[in-house]
Amino acid sequence: MKINFFEHGKIEIDGIVYTNDLIISPEKVIKDWRRKKGHRLLKEDIERYKEMILNSGYLLCGCGTSKKVKLDKEFLEWVKINDLIFFHGETGSITKLYNEAVERGHKPIALLHLTC
Repeated sequence: MKINFFEHGKIEIDGIVYTNDLIISPEKVIKDWRRKKGHRLLKEDIERYKEMILNSGYLLCGCGTSKKVKLDKEFLEWVKINDLIFFHGETGSITKLYNEAVERGHKPIALLHLTC
């Protein structure tokens, strides 16, 4: 999968436009992804996706166009314990990193907040 375009509140992946937060892997898009505490990413927010993330070994977090999403301490500890390649930051930058990683043969998982 390739991210063709991103702007505040909208992302195009393989020609399909999405307007809600999502998770993307090289194989699929999980649309309408939500966090329990809005602008806080908790470890439990990825519970259903842990196996997919661990199999990838490469995790990207797009924290919004103004980086409003904050990463919970327990989430960050889980990332560290599992020795994941990990980057987080402004969603536009993370979408570029995602495409670059895929082009280099990696299979990253990206958690993307599309707005603030």
